[in-house]
Amino acid sequence: MRDSILDHPVPIFFEEVEQFTARKNYSPAVHCAPENLSHLVGKYHFPKAKWIPCGLNGCTRQHGRGFVFATKDGKEGHCGRDCGQNHLGFAFDKVLAVYQAAEKAHSEQKRLLEWKADIEHAKAEHARISGLAEIGVRRVRHLLKNYIEKTPEISREFWIAARNNGRIQAESPRESRRLFG
Repeated sequence: MRDSILDHPVPIFFEEVEQFTARKNYSPAVHCAPENLSHLVGKYHFPKAKWIPCGLNGCTRQHGRGFVFATKDGKEGHCGRDCGQNHLGFAFDKVLAVYQAAEKAHSEQKRLLEWKADIEHAKAEHARISGLAEIGVRRVRHLLKNYIEKTPEISREFWIAARNNGRIQAESPRESRRLFG
């Protein structure tokens, strides 16, 4: 198989006949020698009920698996996989491997883009929550400061705790209940 036909953009996987017969440069019957082949446009694989006649070099044999190709003069046609190999020199299995590799790469790229979007969303959510937490912390500090300043007993205990590295010591359980509820 000539590698140059696969050096073009990733071939299309046609799921319906109309997807390639409606293309601007498509012709149902194309004569093409291997040296006039430009590149592979795509491939198809249809169930037996949807088989179509081969359009390469006058062959009209019905088939369900094949290729859509482009000639150097810009025409596009289709051919069955056997005619593709016999007349144009490319093998369905090798093209299928190219498709599978391209589909895997596309799937992985899509997954990476989804992960990137998820990460960006998580960063935005983190920033939003951090902002809300900062507002909450400032509000609690403000309320605590006001409470401490307005309640002399709490203020005294706060400063004692501050001198004791944050340890709160109640003189008795009754005193603790009175101060802290």
